[in-house]
Amino acid sequence: MRVIFLKPAQAGIFICNDTGTKLYVAIGFQENDDWSSRGWFSVSPRECINPVHGALPNRYYYYYAEGGNLVYGGGDNSGFFCIHPKDKFYYSQAPGCTGKNFRRIDVGESDQYTFSLTETSKDPLVAARNCAGYINDGKAAFAKCWMKQVATDKQKHILDCVSQTSSAAAMAVCATKGSLSSDGRRVAECAQEYAETKTPRLLARCLARGQIDEKTEDLIRCATNNSLSSIAICTAGVQMTEKQRRLVNCVAENNQDYKAAATCIVADRLSPEQRTIATA
Repeated sequence: MRVIFLKPAQAGIFICNDTGTKLYVAIGFQENDDWSSRGWFSVSPRECINPVHGALPNRYYYYYAEGGNLVYGGGDNSGFFCIHPKDKFYYSQAPGCTGKNFRRIDVGESDQYTFSLTETSKDPLVAARNCAGYINDGKAAFAKCWMKQVATDKQKHILDCVSQTSSAAAMAVCATKGSLSSDGRRVAECAQEYAETKTPRLLARCLARGQIDEKTEDLIRCATNNSLSSIAICTAGVQMTEKQRRLVNCVAENNQDYKAAATCIVADRLSPEQRTIATA
């Protein structure tokens, strides 16, 4: 859902980000018989910014935006404006400055102008014609080709992750490409590392960063190596807290699902997001 707050008579230029990438925007315009540029305005996906407030005395304004692999600049009737490569800026044109070719927008006679930055994709019919050679290989091959043709850069990256990874955890790490929190990434890496061994105790130790006491380790071994009816034998004489008793029962009940069993062990250490990643 795009976030934008407009009053009925609110004037100015509004730029909305309809991509999946955070964008940094600069605006150029004529001001007091000179040309000025200002930026950078950060705009997150599905949000809007208002870089020019109030009535619009000019017909033409100019903008430049970039973020990830996306760049918006140049084109017909573009204009060169000064920018700072990294920091916020507010410049008047000056010879020899660092700059970019900004795209022109025509606001007409309106005092309120809104437009969106989108990720371009190929026409679906053109994409279908380009993938015609895959029809003989089956519907799945044709569909895969077609999706890659019409996908945005972010969608293409996710599709590549699906084909290049063998587990849900690995796919999560690949697809998020740095946007996953550090704790979320650590959980995903643990799940990916122990996808082969499928050992609840080792996965739990990784999730808990090794902080599982020796008594709990012994109880986990008992719960993972025995059925519910046999656990009483290996825990006989062991003084357990109510929390430890619940842990043993949870692990034993989920013995056929190593991820669920591991999550039982460290449930109080994981956020809902982390539990979702760990059991994916």
